[in-house]
Amino acid sequence: MSIQLSKPIIFVGPPYGGKSTVGSMVASRLGVSFYDLDPMIETQYRISIQRVFASKQEPYFRLLETQCLGSFCKRPKPVRYVIATGGGVMESQKNRDLMQGLGDLVYLRVSAEQIVERMRASELKHPVLHGKSCDDIRMLLKAREKYYMTASRIIETSQHSSHQVCLDILGGLRDGTWR
Repeated sequence: MSIQLSKPIIFVGPPYGGKSTVGSMVASRLGVSFYDLDPMIETQYRISIQRVFASKQEPYFRLLETQCLGSFCKRPKPVRYVIATGGGVMESQKNRDLMQGLGDLVYLRVSAEQIVERMRASELKHPVLHGKSCDDIRMLLKAREKYYMTASRIIETSQHSSHQVCLDILGGLRDGTWR
């Protein structure tokens, strides 16, 4: 039985939650386009996210993020696709409104402890989390949780591999619980 995606999937959640990894896996398995907001920002504005944070700070990055998301919403794209967003994109009401108009928001929920583990294993130095303690990350998650929880689906990723999360999502699409 082939899996049909009824509307786009938009992955939200904190850094190191698996949005880009799981998103690209799901899109590949479904044979649909995959978009990733952070690389789109870097391409559109011709600057690395690390450089934006270092030179202009987070509020300027959030402005670019909102502008890029708005541009994405307006441009022609396939009817069915998967997009991974940045960890702080949900803090903006404008962004939440834009994304809810696009498709099905899926929150990939991860614990602060798991984020710390994934940070240690990654070569990427995330500008918001770099140098932060587990307690700092817990506080960030607590501040953002109310926004993430507005997603239509919540998937716990802390104890699961990206591959397993992908299979769980595909299973939900296949058995109709995601329609």
